[in-house]
Amino acid sequence: MGLIAELYIEANQLELAREMLRKVEEVAVKEFGENSFERGRTLVALAGCYEKSEEVEEAESHLRQALSLSHFTSPPSLSSSDLHACSHAPYNLAVLLLAKREEERLEEVLSLLNQALSLRQQASLPPTHPDITDLIALIAGVEKAKIEGFPPVPEDMKEEKESEIEREREKEREREKERERENENIDQSKVETG
Repeated sequence: MGLIAELYIEANQLELAREMLRKVEEVAVKEFGENSFERGRTLVALAGCYEKSEEVEEAESHLRQALSLSHFTSPPSLSSSDLHACSHAPYNLAVLLLAKREEERLEEVLSLLNQALSLRQQASLPPTHPDITDLIALIAGVEKAKIEGFPPVPEDMKEEKESEIEREREKEREREKERERENENIDQSKVETG
């Protein structure tokens, strides 16, 4: 099911992907337990779905949930590829927090990035691997921002962000209209059958 969900994500069928991943999470809990690596991996995939549909708060919530799982954040004995997969949770959460440009969160961002780096190093990635070198560069950039503050956002990026916010509001209005139509259809069918 997880592979099918990934295909739905690639096809931008995010609601179907979320539905599949919720089922995968249920199976992971049933088969491997609440704190399992398998559940954590599914939560990270769910977070990716929410991030892709610009539901940042939901994405953040799922990443934090994954990071709270004991067998996901300090796995007993995982393969290198599984350790690398674990590193996505702290890395992705750090990137989400960085996008908010909140200087008071930089300490948390650094902690998350260092956790991701540690997991990637435990996964035996060579020091010259781009996932290591890029992460080290990002850590350096965050440390610099911690000292100097964030650089100002160029005007064209501000306008882009404002239009992105407006698009998100429009999407929410459309979703609300769709829910209203669905409720009307349900009410209509009840009247017709009753």
